[in-house]
Amino acid sequence: MADSAMSSILVLVSLFCARQAHAASVDSCPMYGCRPSGTFSYVLGVTSKVSLAWSKSYIQGPLTNSLGCTANAINVVCQANGLRNEGYVTLFPDNGTAAWYGDVLRRPTLSIIDIYGDVIGTDGHNFVMFDTTGKIVKPQINLGENLAYPTYSLTLSEENGIIAIVSRQGFLITKESNGVPHAAIQFRAEEQRSNGTFLPVAPPVVSGHRIYILTEFRPDYDTQQPNILGMQRLFAIDMKNVMAGRLHIAWVYNFERLNNEEVPNSRKTHQEVSSMFEENRIDSTFGPAPQIMVNTDTNKVYVNLPPPEGATNAPHLLWGFKDEVNGTTPDLIFKTPQSLSNFATFESNSFESKSR
Repeated sequence: MADSAMSSILVLVSLFCARQAHAASVDSCPMYGCRPSGTFSYVLGVTSKVSLAWSKSYIQGPLTNSLGCTANAINVVCQANGLRNEGYVTLFPDNGTAAWYGDVLRRPTLSIIDIYGDVIGTDGHNFVMFDTTGKIVKPQINLGENLAYPTYSLTLSEENGIIAIVSRQGFLITKESNGVPHAAIQFRAEEQRSNGTFLPVAPPVVSGHRIYILTEFRPDYDTQQPNILGMQRLFAIDMKNVMAGRLHIAWVYNFERLNNEEVPNSRKTHQEVSSMFEENRIDSTFGPAPQIMVNTDTNKVYVNLPPPEGATNAPHLLWGFKDEVNGTTPDLIFKTPQSLSNFATFESNSFESKSR
């Protein structure tokens, strides 16, 4: 039944300080991995003696990539897929009253909110910007049939404002902050005489102008060879505002080969893939999902890597790398068996990080 598939989401965002008469705006997001670096951020000091200002309950249907809400002092924007409203539901942060609904997207990813309260979002089919009142800022950009869907949540470079759309189809599509096309790349490769695509398997992370994307090889035709299905690669790609080479693969780490010399061939493309992507094939993996995180202060990259598909006896590993700004080879710091569900580093405006 449709009703049984629905879940009630409780949004708890605004807090009252006991010593003040107004709501304190917390410029951070309440969900896991909300920063471009794949972790949390706190830009205000932790306030003591707080109390709940309001709560809001609304219906959210079964969503892929459901991560919660994004918020600032102007808007609280949540994903919605209920019986009446789908797309985005936007609330006033002072009292939780619904401000507007953005229903042009179906099952959208987590949105990006700029400092003015404008909302940028996508559902993998269209790329849309709403102003603070919910009006669509033209044009509404079509991403192409089956190119970007399904996609991970939008992320961006805080250095140059480039917005990255990482498709589980094996595409990286980048846009400038005004929606103008920037570049696109597809992770095509030939491995052990099999043509295929390295498909992203974890939300990407960004440090500066460099984006890190964790992938797993998927042959064009189904195969039962685990040595092909289990190939995992970490791509480091520079996103730059230059005339040529806007997306440059800085390095690729091969988790299967110690010498790490063989790099998959990637090519820029705007062509459609030949068949529809089977979304459940990636999401049906049992156990914890892969995860990437980067410490932007130290340029250290951490990868939580469960065994790949088809590898029944492989260990669950935690990897640590040291990268450099514009570096071409990562330094492996450690590789240790460690079964983790997730991890986080709490970033602050004091440029200090504490790992948890």
